[in-house]
Amino acid sequence: MRIKEIPQNLVWYRVYDLIKKGFIYHKDFDTLTTVKDIYDGKVGFLMGNGPSVRIEDLELIANNKNIVTFAANRIHLIYDQSGYRPDYIVSSDQQVIDDFGQEIIDKNEKNSVFFASFFKPKFLKGEYCWLKLKNGRPFRFSEEIQKTVMSGGGSLNMALQLGYHMGIRKFYLYGVDHSFKFEKNKTRKGHNAIGEGNHFIKNYRSGKTWQAPQNDLVEETFVKLDSKLRCNNGFLINATHGGKLEVLERKNLKDVLVFNEG
Repeated sequence: MRIKEIPQNLVWYRVYDLIKKGFIYHKDFDTLTTVKDIYDGKVGFLMGNGPSVRIEDLELIANNKNIVTFAANRIHLIYDQSGYRPDYIVSSDQQVIDDFGQEIIDKNEKNSVFFASFFKPKFLKGEYCWLKLKNGRPFRFSEEIQKTVMSGGGSLNMALQLGYHMGIRKFYLYGVDHSFKFEKNKTRKGHNAIGEGNHFIKNYRSGKTWQAPQNDLVEETFVKLDSKLRCNNGFLINATHGGKLEVLERKNLKDVLVFNEG
């Protein structure tokens, strides 16, 4: 945990305790409570936006009634090219939320958007659910997602914990190429990368700077998530076409879809 965040976190923990006991109404707490275990027995797909993504795959995955899909960030940019719509859109990337959060809310259906951030964004309007983000290392799985959640270096890690809260224990990664090309940008502290071509969607970043990924943290988190799931009769398996993520078991997407046909 970052030292400077400790006071704010302590305040939130006190407020959360009052929310949990029913002394304070909190809409996001209520939303998260409502979705608890609603997908028990279903399969979760964590949808990345890497160059390996094929639109026909997205439609096949979404048409499987046994699968619940969680997509990251600006997936709505392909809505005019496809009938594909994820069940949920997630982001724990503060820069994405700052730059495109309102756009994400406006382009997606009510009750489908979940943002995790240190503070709840006051500038966003419309329907979305906020989760309190806790920063730092090492990554720890959230057993109480209404209280806090760690991203472990990526929005899909937050999405998996949300899916777990919803009752899902078996998850597949798709479109997680785990390979980024970028130029370092020194004009903005903390957001030190600039460049396109890392996604199957053109102009995904709209020329804005972004935070370079921490691949070691992401890999560490994926391994911990897989271990957690396997202790609960589940798993995290990589069904991406190619890519450079090799710390998880891999399976071919077609085989996965046949096995989970619903």
